[in-house]
Amino acid sequence: DNCGFMSIGVGGFHDVGGTKHPNLEKLTLQDCPLMYWEICTHALLVVLSSVKPSPLLTTDELRRTIEAMEESSYKNWSYYAKWGAAMSTILLERNIITETELMEEIDGPAELISTDNEIPLFQEGLSVRIRSETSRLRWRRPHIRCPGYIFGSRGTVTRYLGRHSDPSTAAFRGPRRLLHLYSVSVPMANIWTYYSKPESHSPSLDSVQLEVYEDWLEPDHGDFPEPCLPAPPAMKEPEEQGVQDHDHDHQHGHDHSETRWETEQLAMQREQEGCPGKVAAEALRRLLVRKGVVSAEQLQQAVQRLEACGSELLGGLLAAQAWRDPEFKRRLLRDAPSAARELGIESSNPNAPTVLRVLENTEALHHVVVCTLCSCYPAALLGLSPSWYKSSSYRARMVREPRAVLAEMGVELPPETAVCVLDSTADCRYMVLPRPPRDLINVEDLPLETLRARVTRDSLLGVALL
Repeated sequence: DNCGFMSIGVGGFHDVGGTKHPNLEKLTLQDCPLMYWEICTHALLVVLSSVKPSPLLTTDELRRTIEAMEESSYKNWSYYAKWGAAMSTILLERNIITETELMEEIDGPAELISTDNEIPLFQEGLSVRIRSETSRLRWRRPHIRCPGYIFGSRGTVTRYLGRHSDPSTAAFRGPRRLLHLYSVSVPMANIWTYYSKPESHSPSLDSVQLEVYEDWLEPDHGDFPEPCLPAPPAMKEPEEQGVQDHDHDHQHGHDHSETRWETEQLAMQREQEGCPGKVAAEALRRLLVRKGVVSAEQLQQAVQRLEACGSELLGGLLAAQAWRDPEFKRRLLRDAPSAARELGIESSNPNAPTVLRVLENTEALHHVVVCTLCSCYPAALLGLSPSWYKSSSYRARMVREPRAVLAEMGVELPPETAVCVLDSTADCRYMVLPRPPRDLINVEDLPLETLRARVTRDSLLGVALL
């Protein structure tokens, strides 16, 4: 129902602006307070991105990595859980931490068969079992060269194929590792249940032979059940299968609702103990402190600065001064960073060099702030962003039906007042200069702190009137 309909969501499942879906129609306005681990995760980003002379990660890297997460993790993990996962991925890419270090911080030392041995552990004719992929954390799609249908199956080594480079680490430019490779034969009856049924006419001698790296194998002691997967479904054409879990930039008619949005609205509240994203974020913080990449003191100082941004609401000071001083207001609307520095305020966000822009609300024009691609927000002036601002519902609907969303938030605008939605998609951070409270007269003569006390965070975003 608009000219941009065919390109909605083209950037990926994070690109929610304009999306219409039943699960996105209800906007939950409850602002859930942050847990301590979430504030610490934000503080960790601030510290890592502030390392001199070269930051250990950047906000652009963080965005890119979150957008590249597996869709199920993106949908189900909370806002800061995704931050923790993304920071882990970036530091893995930069070889600041290793996969082994992170997994051991999460799960404890792993009891794995050594892969450094020059002599192969398995001989031809030996009965083996193919291990299952049991990683608790799948924010980064692993490069696995062992097919899932064979996990847990029993087979026999038929040939030793020599030592080869480990593809699971080579795919991410990790340390070069040589693994022994084997040809393994697995009877079909060990995989598929229908091969073992009496009424089956399938030959019992059928098998599949595949190449398996040594770290996927363990000796067959006969003390585990057969996996016996059910029979695979009959193959269908793609249109009949309704396949929905894929990345694409094409246009078609099938429905992505079940794989894309059903659970994301609940993700902001999913902070229970044992949440994989929470586990990953906390493990990363412990690991970096233990390795000396960051210090506990640095993190605590960053936490204190973030908490101060919210309690002080520096944006309120800018608004109050603009109400009292018309010349200051002109400077603020023309060059907000310079005007803010006049009051001793640094307007750039702590984790990235951003440029503040201030837009004035009037009787004729009402501004409102959103970020449809993630959750860009003037944190230096307003503190940490509220949960509703980060929600898919707010991000999807504000650019499609701003008047309806504003009405739900208590802002009823007359038809003659135009609405301008400020979508913060790059390096600018927007703040609204609200109209002064209607019950105040001669605001130029009122004390600064009296005016500042009347300013709210939501009015500075354009979702509340004073």
